[in-house]
Amino acid sequence: METQVFDSAKSELKRSAVADNVSGKSKLSEVRTSSGMFIRKGKDPIVAGIEDKIATWTFLPKENGEDIQVLRYEPGQKYDPHYDYFTDKVNIARGGHRIATVLMYLTDVEKGGETVFPSAEPRKGDALLFFSLYPNAVPDPASLHAGCPVDEGEKWSATKSGFMSILSTKLWDLVEIAQMRKKIARDGLRLGMH
Repeated sequence: METQVFDSAKSELKRSAVADNVSGKSKLSEVRTSSGMFIRKGKDPIVAGIEDKIATWTFLPKENGEDIQVLRYEPGQKYDPHYDYFTDKVNIARGGHRIATVLMYLTDVEKGGETVFPSAEPRKGDALLFFSLYPNAVPDPASLHAGCPVDEGEKWSATKSGFMSILSTKLWDLVEIAQMRKKIARDGLRLGMH
């Protein structure tokens, strides 16, 4: 997977931006210093296959997801503590809150570069699923996370977020999602991306 992702991403990387809390527009900020790019949904069979696995794992419809975002962190680059849900009305109206994010680790990092969550020890090929909202659509403050500065080497990762879209006609069973969250919290869960 990583060869395909790297080949697609390397020539298109741009400085990563953040959403402005008032306007909802993308802006550069020292809060986030990585480089990134987006791979269009269903771009090719490999991307479509990754999206199928994510939809199956998260119980969220593929059409509610963002494009896959590929990120590169070089030495000293980081993403300060942040939430993946939105606080601005523009992004909420555009697609709704990000209800969940899958973080896929595309490389091992020689030193540093941890994504700070309780008990997350990432390795190349791992994927981490976390929810930004409770099943009743209230933001979950426990979803706060950060990308620590890389000390040596590079960190490559990819994220895919699913939206609780106000435009979607599909509904998912919130009870099933709540039960799944409890199971993940209790047992952990890994998505085979190797």
